[in-house]
Formats: sequence, C-alpha cells, structure tokens
Amino acid sequence: MKLITLLSCLFLLATHNLQAHEYHFAFAEAEYNWQTNTIQVTISVSSHDFEHTLSEQGMTVNHLESYSNDKMMQLSLSDEVLKHFKIDMGNDHCLFAFQGFEVLNTGMTNFYYESQPIEFQAEIKAFFDIMIDHNHEQQNKLTFINDKEKVTVAFLFNQKQQEFKLETKKP
Repeated sequence: MKLITLLSCLFLLATHNLQAHEYHFAFAEAEYNWQTNTIQVTISVSSHDFEHTLSEQGMTVNHLESYSNDKMMQLSLSDEVLKHFKIDMGNDHCLFAFQGFEVLNTGMTNFYYESQPIEFQAEIKAFFDIMIDHNHEQQNKLTFINDKEKVTVAFLFNQKQQEFKLETKKP
C-alpha cells in the first residue's frame, strides 16, 4: 500500500512538472545612440512561447534555431515581432531595420533592430504587446536608456501602451 501511495505521489509530481509554465514574458532594451541618432533595440522572447504563439496563429514553425540560415524566414519572424513593438519620439514614428537574431542556450531568443535616424525627443510612446493576446498573463517590459538615464515600463493585457519622458541632455 505504501508503494502504491509513493508511486501515485511521484506520478502526480511528474505530471504537474510537465505542464506549461505559468509565467510568460518578453523584454526589450532600447538605447538612443547620440553618434548615429538612432535607437538600438534588443527584444528578448521565450523561444518556446514565441514558437507556440506563432503556431496558434496558423504559422508553420520549427524551432527558431533552425532558421539561422533562412533569410526569408528570419524576415518573416522579424515582421511578426515588429507588429507588436513600436516607439514614437514626440510625433515621430521610429522605423526599425532588422539586424539579426540569436537563439540562446537559456531558452530565450534575441531580435536586434536599429531605427532610421531620428531626432531625440523627451516624450516617448511605446507599444509592446508581443504574445499578450495569446497569453493574457503575459508581462512585457521595456527599458529605455539615454546615456546614464534608464526608464523601465511594464506592459500587460490591459495596458499595451506606455508614455514616459526622458531628459533631453546630450552626453
């Protein structure tokens, strides 16, 4: 009887650990480059969550690392990321160019972007809802860096856009 109870407990523990994780997240770090007047951005997503979200949207997706030499698929993935990430400085909308992506051993994938030149303005609007519509518990965070100043804002299912101000001091 003790053996059956022990095996039942082990089975329940094993099946509980096989369930999907409860937390979903993505991070972005944006930095204004005063030498080039551009914004350089890294967007980090959970590889598994992003693949799952793309599959739910009807896209046939393998593991992201399998696209390391497939430029067309990289651009398709990049377009999907940029549908969900936007920055406006004042009244000017930032246009981002895809620089590449990297699948890390940590289970995260980094997407790299650089904006076209844009004049720095203190008032910033950011939109960052990647995967939020598919995972309502999703929480995304953006850290925006201007020289030594950092502002971090969070994005949730019911708050997909944030506005904030930075100092306009040139370093």
